[in-house]
Amino acid sequence: MKATTLRGKTLKLLPRGKLYSKYVNVKKNLREARSVCQTELDNVEQNDNNTKPVDDQDEINAYNRLTYITGAGFEEILTDWKKTYHCRQNRLSQLQSAQEYFNQFPVLKLNNGYKLLLEDFSTRFQEKT
Repeated sequence: MKATTLRGKTLKLLPRGKLYSKYVNVKKNLREARSVCQTELDNVEQNDNNTKPVDDQDEINAYNRLTYITGAGFEEILTDWKKTYHCRQNRLSQLQSAQEYFNQFPVLKLNNGYKLLLEDFSTRFQEKT
């Protein structure tokens, strides 16, 4: 942080700008992803001890990769999407609208985003399809 003197008083300037805003938003998303995934993992372990999710950290990392658009191929995105099914369903129940869900997961706005929604539908209703 820089310190600036104004009329004999030293003021500390807080960081600002696009890069700092991006840092703050990514940090918030990481913190939120950890709490959402950890809550869901605790619920899964309490409800069904036979169903163990993939490595906790792996699932959290997959969730984080879905919260912003990367240059990853669709197969990698689909793999992360499948890993984070329970976390995303928990997150969806907390949101007020579908628009918020699309903003939370911008990979849904890609050309193949509808395939991710179809994957969720088939996972949720697998016994009926």
